[in-house]
Amino acid sequence: MRFNILFKPSFYRQGLVSGHLRKIHGRSVQILKKEDDNSASFTLDLPVIKEVFENPLIQDKPICIITVAGAMRTGKSFLLDHMLKHLSTEDVSKINGNSNGFPWKGGMTRYTSGVHLWTDPFIIQGAIGEEMAVFLMDTQGTFDHKTTVKENMTVFALSTMTSSVLMYNLMHVIREDHLQHLQLFTEYGRLALKNSGTTPFQKLQFLVRDWHYPHDAPFGSEGGQIVLDRLLNTTEEQPQEIRKLREHIISSFSELDCYLFPYPGPKVAEDPTFTGSTEEMDPRFAKYLNDFVSKTLAPENLEPKKIAGKIVKSREMVDYFQKYLEIFNGDEIPEPKSIFETTAEVTNLHALSEAKEKYIENMGALRQTAASQALVEVDLVTKHDQSMQESIDLFIEQSKFGGEAFAKHYQEELEKEILEKFNYFKRLNDSKIENIFYKAKEDYLTNMEMKCGKEQPLHEQDLRDYHIKYAQEATKKFHRVNSSGVKQPFSDTLQERLIREIDERFVYYQNLNETKIRVAVHHAQDIAVDNYTKLMELVLEGPLAIHNIKLDYEHKSAKSTSMAQFINSSNFGTKFVTANERSLARDIEDKYSYFKELNASKQFSKRLKATVEQLSDNETYKQFWSNPQQQKIAGGSVATLLVLRLLFGS
Repeated sequence: MRFNILFKPSFYRQGLVSGHLRKIHGRSVQILKKEDDNSASFTLDLPVIKEVFENPLIQDKPICIITVAGAMRTGKSFLLDHMLKHLSTEDVSKINGNSNGFPWKGGMTRYTSGVHLWTDPFIIQGAIGEEMAVFLMDTQGTFDHKTTVKENMTVFALSTMTSSVLMYNLMHVIREDHLQHLQLFTEYGRLALKNSGTTPFQKLQFLVRDWHYPHDAPFGSEGGQIVLDRLLNTTEEQPQEIRKLREHIISSFSELDCYLFPYPGPKVAEDPTFTGSTEEMDPRFAKYLNDFVSKTLAPENLEPKKIAGKIVKSREMVDYFQKYLEIFNGDEIPEPKSIFETTAEVTNLHALSEAKEKYIENMGALRQTAASQALVEVDLVTKHDQSMQESIDLFIEQSKFGGEAFAKHYQEELEKEILEKFNYFKRLNDSKIENIFYKAKEDYLTNMEMKCGKEQPLHEQDLRDYHIKYAQEATKKFHRVNSSGVKQPFSDTLQERLIREIDERFVYYQNLNETKIRVAVHHAQDIAVDNYTKLMELVLEGPLAIHNIKLDYEHKSAKSTSMAQFINSSNFGTKFVTANERSLARDIEDKYSYFKELNASKQFSKRLKATVEQLSDNETYKQFWSNPQQQKIAGGSVATLLVLRLLFGS
C-alpha cells in the first residue's frame, strides 16, 4: 500500500483549484460480493479488508470513509471516480496503462455489484496537526429487478453503519420512500442515543441529481438546504408516523446536508461513448460537480468515524465490517436491537483491547526483553495496580455503549486478561531477579575463592572480614532504589536466600581454613621442636658437661626462641593454636629432660676420668685420658650404659 497525498487544508484547497496535486495511487477492489446471482448471502473479502485497514502505517490512525449509496444508474461510481480525478493531476484511467479508478459506464443495466473500496487512503492533516486516513467506498445500485429487498438493505446498511460521510444519491427529488429506507437505522439510532447519549451517525448528504425546480430552490448547497428544511419540517397536522420518522432522522445524524445538481447534459446522460471528460459535460453541471467535490473533500469538512462517541481506528473497521455482515446475512432483516447489540459487542471489544494496550504501555520497560532492568517486587505490584486501574478507568470511559451488562462482562474479561499479562510480566521480572541473585552469589564465591584458594590459611579475623566485605557487596548488588527513593531488595525472599546461602558457604570456608590451620600449626610445632633441639645440641656440643644452672638458662632461652617462632608462624586466631602452644611446651620439656640426662652423663664421665688418673700413674692410661678422641669413646660408652640402665632398670 502506498499513501496518497499528505496535505494541510490550505494546500489542499489550493491544489483542487490549480491542479498542482500529485498523482494518486491504489485501485478499486470489491470487498463485498455474492458467489453467484442465486446466492442468498454476501461474502466479505477478509484478506483484502485486512490488507487495507490493518496496514501498519495507518492501522492506528483515525479513519474517515466516504460512501455513496442509492438507486441503480444514478451516477454513484461516476461521482467517486470524479473525486479521484480531482485529487490528481493525472487521469486515473491512465495509471498503469488501464482503468484504475472506480469502474463505471452509462446504460440502463447495473454495472457495480456489491461494495468496492479504494485501497490506498488519502492522508489528511487536520487543523491541529492530527492525521486521518480517508477512504472512498462505492456501493451497488439498489432496487433493480435482480436484487431482493433484504440484499438492498444489506448493502445500504453496511454503507450506513461504516461511513463517516454517507452520500445518498437520488434522482429528481427526495421522496417519502427514500426517507423510509432510513427507518431501520433511525430505530437503531434511538436505541443508541438512549443508551450512550451520543448521536449514532455522522453526516448524511442527500445528493439530488437532475433537479428540475431551480426556480423553487437553486442548484448547489444553498438550494439543497431549502429543500432539506422543507422536507424535514414537522407540523401537528402530519401523521405521527411521518413526524416521528423525521424527528428520528434529525436525532440520528450529527449533520444533515443536501446538494442539488442540474442535468449533466445529453452527452453524459445519453451517449454511451461518454468518457467522463469535463469538456463533454454541461457547463453548469461541471461547475456544480467541481464545487461539490471540493467542499466534500476539504479537510475541514471531514471528520473521523465515531461510534458511541469514540473515534474509530483504521484496524478496528475490520471487526465492524465482519460483525455487521454476520447479522445482515441472516435469514431475516435484523431488528434494530440486533444491530445495537452487535455494535455494543464490537465497541466493548475495542474498548477492552485499547485498555489492555494502555496497561501494557504503562508497564513500560517490562514489555522489553529479559535483558532489560528488573523492578523491585513491590514496585512491580504498585506499577501493576496503578496501570490496571488506569486501564479499567479507560475502559469504563469508552464502554458506555451497550449498557451495564455488556460493560460488566467485558470489564471482567479485561481484568482477567490483565492479570494474565501481569503474571507474564512477573515471570519475566522474576527471571531477571534470579539472574541478579545468581550473579551476586557468584561474585561472592569468586572473591572468596581468590582469598581462600591458596594453601596458606587465613587468620580467622581476616576470613571474617573478607566474608563481611564480599557479602555486603553481593547484597548491595541485589538492591535497587525503588520508586520512593528508598533502597530495597529486588525480592525479600531471594535476599533471605542469598544471605542464607552465603552464610552456608562461609561455614564451608571456615572449615576449610581451619583444616589448613591445623596442618600449618602442626608443621610449625614440628619446626619449633627442631629449632629447640638444634639450639640445645649446640649448647651441649662436646664431651664435657656444663653446669646445671647454665643448662637451665640455655633451655629457657631456646624454649623462648622456639615458642616465639611458633607463635609468629601460626598466629591464625584460633583456640587450636593455643592448645598446640601448650603441647609444644610439653614437647620441649620432654626434650629438655633428655638434654639434662645427656649433660648428667657427661658429668659422670668427668668424675670417672679423675678417678682413673688418681688410681693409676701408668703412662699409657695418662695418654689415653689426655686424648680427646679417646675421651669421646669413653664418654659414649658411659652414655650408652646410662641409656640401657634407664631403659631396662638397674
